[in-house]
Amino acid sequence: MPAFTDRYNALLAASEDLSTGTPRPWGLLPLKAAMEQAGFHLSRSQLSNLRAGVTQNPSGFVLLAIATTLAIDVRVFFDEAVFSEELQRLIFERDARRGHELGSSPERRR
Repeated sequence: MPAFTDRYNALLAASEDLSTGTPRPWGLLPLKAAMEQAGFHLSRSQLSNLRAGVTQNPSGFVLLAIATTLAIDVRVFFDEAVFSEELQRLIFERDARRGHELGSSPERRR
């Protein structure tokens, strides 16, 4: 949890003017640099989607922190098809982990 807290705080610091608590007006390149400094490596298209989402939804930075922590594609919050694919992948990985913990593969338990 401390790693998440540190990265989340770094993300907030990169995204807000802490003296006023208001979001900073980022262009795409400064946003990319701030995210990389905070430990997040996103493609330009992901950043573009994020910036569009943040403009409409200031909690988008929180969504980015959640997505990065869970190792999911940040586009899950903006694209229904990506959401469905990521959900299926996470379910499969969870089932595989459970099978491994029980000493069997998911296929054997069926």
